[in-house]
Amino acid sequence: MLMALTQAPSEAESDHLATSLTVIIPTRNRAALLRECLDSVLAQRLPDGLSVAIEIHDNASTDETPEVVAAIDDARLRYIRRPKNVGLFGNWHRALSGVETEYVALLQDDDLWSPTFIVETLQAMTRAPTAGFACCDVELIDQHGIRLTTRRLRLKAGLVPGRAYLRRVVDGEDIDIEMSSMMMMVPEKPGRGARRTCSAFSSSLARMRASTSSHPRSFSLAGQSGASRRTRFSDSSKSETMGWS
Repeated sequence: MLMALTQAPSEAESDHLATSLTVIIPTRNRAALLRECLDSVLAQRLPDGLSVAIEIHDNASTDETPEVVAAIDDARLRYIRRPKNVGLFGNWHRALSGVETEYVALLQDDDLWSPTFIVETLQAMTRAPTAGFACCDVELIDQHGIRLTTRRLRLKAGLVPGRAYLRRVVDGEDIDIEMSSMMMMVPEKPGRGARRTCSAFSSSLARMRASTSSHPRSFSLAGQSGASRRTRFSDSSKSETMGWS
């Protein structure tokens, strides 16, 4: 299930087709997981006419991360290495601040996308033309890729006011959105007017691994403490949109 947040409720489908996307993969000392993460991006079924750049932002890794990236011969890849550790969110900020494409997606280095993640999230954005981002359900898997459980967003099909969603989050409902499950519209540059600041649902799913190394996941499973886990973002049947009101 993919979700979109919009500035104004609208169900009209847009004729606009996405033309450019940057996939950002922040990483630090996850060489053993990074190749599988990259492979899930390289295996994406892409819409016609979409230009994709894949950026690996290495936060001063001390393992074999440079060698893992160097072993992949793909012109879409760009490797950016920080000379020193700038922290998790510092690395994210530096990576996102340089994006100039129409769309951007941030995939954490221990997570995976199903082969239709990009095309289905972009389709969800097209169905909700005022959307600022699309996101999907999350499938938790173990270190061998075996599914442990699926986290589905607890939202009804149709247009959901964004502010109502935020109120539910503030009230303590467990409807948080995983970063690796999001496809985001890049805001206009300052001075060009505000664009979209919100989200859309599609039928894609992602896989995410929560690991005990440097970047712990924001959730855990009872009885699984200390195990290496991960999340996959893959298909489900429902499609939803959310709008600011």
